[in-house]
Amino acid sequence: MVSKSKSSRAGYWFGGGLLAIALLIFYFTGGKFISMYVQTATWSTTQGQLHTLDLKYYSGETTTSKVIGEYSFRVFGQEYRSSQISIYSGSDNIGDYWQDLYRDLSRQKARGAVTVLYNPNDPNQSVLDRTFRWSKLAFALLFVLIFGGFGAWILYASLAGKPNPKNTLSSDKPAYIMLFWFGSVFFFMGAFISVLGLPSELKKGNYAALLMLVFPIVGAGFMVYALKLRRAYRLYGKTPLELDPTSPQVGGQLGGRVLITKGLARFDHRINYKAVLTCSETRSNRDESRSSIAWQSEAPVVIQRAGRGLQASFLFDLPGTVFASNETHKSKHRSWDISIEPLGKASSSSPAFKRSWPVEVFPANGATKAESSIRIADSIRAEFEKQQNEIADESALKQIPYVDDGRYIHLLSSARRVLLSSLAGITFGAIFAGMGYFTVNDGWWPGYFFLFIGAATVIASVYALGSSIDVKIDKAARIIHSRHYWFGLQTSSHDIALFNERQFSLKKTFSTEQGSKRTTYYKMLVNNNGKKIPLANHIVGKEAAKALRQALVDMLF
Repeated sequence: MVSKSKSSRAGYWFGGGLLAIALLIFYFTGGKFISMYVQTATWSTTQGQLHTLDLKYYSGETTTSKVIGEYSFRVFGQEYRSSQISIYSGSDNIGDYWQDLYRDLSRQKARGAVTVLYNPNDPNQSVLDRTFRWSKLAFALLFVLIFGGFGAWILYASLAGKPNPKNTLSSDKPAYIMLFWFGSVFFFMGAFISVLGLPSELKKGNYAALLMLVFPIVGAGFMVYALKLRRAYRLYGKTPLELDPTSPQVGGQLGGRVLITKGLARFDHRINYKAVLTCSETRSNRDESRSSIAWQSEAPVVIQRAGRGLQASFLFDLPGTVFASNETHKSKHRSWDISIEPLGKASSSSPAFKRSWPVEVFPANGATKAESSIRIADSIRAEFEKQQNEIADESALKQIPYVDDGRYIHLLSSARRVLLSSLAGITFGAIFAGMGYFTVNDGWWPGYFFLFIGAATVIASVYALGSSIDVKIDKAARIIHSRHYWFGLQTSSHDIALFNERQFSLKKTFSTEQGSKRTTYYKMLVNNNGKKIPLANHIVGKEAAKALRQALVDMLF
């Protein structure tokens, strides 16, 4: 069972403290100037006299600079004096802002007058410059998102591990609270800046300021998705999990019963469910920490009536080769979790039941293996395997349509399948590249990182968007005709003699992991005298890729 340990309590303080520090630093590095930028958007302007001006350098671990000076101006016949030059307080070395400001003010001083922005309600408040510095905002956001996000994740993970006094495990809540919070920060900050600052920037011809709209749009997207997660979670409630045995061991069995008492009126009994047991592995060294999936298995979920609710049961056999929870070996740390989700894509108007729970798997205890009292009939397991195969066949046919007309087999790997993901990649890549371009122009060298990542994402997405493969297999002549296109232009063609099924192979191209869910992408190849020619690209899922290969083999041999 998951127990509340000293490390969990430490996680509360460490995660919460890291988040608080990140927010505090963000306020001083970004929040204060954003607040000043918004306030000064409605201030009035007048001409004043610049009495002193200097570009002062400060030496420490790094050299920073700041413009200092004193000026005066008159409002309704009364003279005011101030030394507040910019909306930015303190010195920094992010870009050439202070150097550019010094040159601009020097030119104004030489002309004998300087433009002053002042608060019409309190002329004692005034500045000479309110330029919005994208590089400084990017620096502040990068810091708060990395360190604040890490702190929020530690805090959330520590709270999720809170024990249940009734010998059951509470399901993980989707991170909708954290998502909604981040979305709100992005939305309201971006909306205020856009409404108050965008009109004046556009009047100056600064069309790059339209990038301000990215923040409220992204924030709104996070908020909508968070509300969707919250609504889906609250429909079925906490749904506690009772493990059987209560202390599962490596080499034994891990079973469980989940009680569902809420949302029964909307529970669709036509949906079949699967349980997914995952062992995650975290590799740590001095420089970084990386997580991956070390072992994963799926099993059928049996749903039955239980009193006034429903009971979902599952059972796994744990191999003796896996590692127990919290077991560390060569800088590798393991953790386990169990999830229940629909088998295949649920086509129902009712929200499908989805839950996950952290579990603890103990080391093997000699010859004694912990077994479960739960029993899953062989017929149910066989039906589950059959459904998995049918889903894989359906997915393969949907992804890569193939037709056998008697003599020819037609196979099409269309670019339309990756349309949405490619457009999303192009959009986000362009945003990153745009931020990089403007921050580099502002003299902030880390902007090159954003520029490189954004440009690489755009190039890869455009390539995927236009790539397609058209295959025609002559069953009588035993010839494969393969034509490769990019946005309709043929880039290559191959005529391959077909001898046996061993010529077909699958190759994993890349994989993505989100929590305990791994998505793997494959391409199917055919061997042509030692050279492997792609016949299908971007096949999602190993089972779908295997089903596609087997379908071709069955039609040809």
